Amino acid sequence: MAVHSRRPAGAFATRQEHRPAHKPAREEAYVAGLLSKAELIGPNTLQWAKTACDVRGVRAYRLIQGLLSLARNFPRERIEWACWLTLEKRIFRYQTLRRLLEREKAGMISPLIQSHEIIRELWEYAEEAKL
Repeated sequence: MAVHSRRPAGAFATRQEHRPAHKPAREEAYVAGLLSKAELIGPNTLQWAKTACDVRGVRAYRLIQGLLSLARNFPRERIEWACWLTLEKRIFRYQTLRRLLEREKAGMISPLIQSHEIIRELWEYAEEAKL
């Protein structure tokens, strides 16, 4: 029997010595399985999942399950893009990924353009910087 202090929602107070001896091996195998599935989507997705595990710990498992479920409805390239974008900003939320993918699918997110009649060439900016 053990007494644990109150923790905020999502935080755990269980000590390692109170966990069953067989549990860490099962947990590691489960995480390895999730990460191998994320790797099938792409390298950005794998990196996002690994970083989410580092940042969020056990709470990242459901998050990664949600990420993997997105592969049923969205192309892998788009999931890779969303993972790259959210990893860059260090955002590890399922809702953010899903909304990015839905908005991109609906055409609400447009890629940045490199050339346009009102965008000057880079050398013009360099000349102005010399003045």
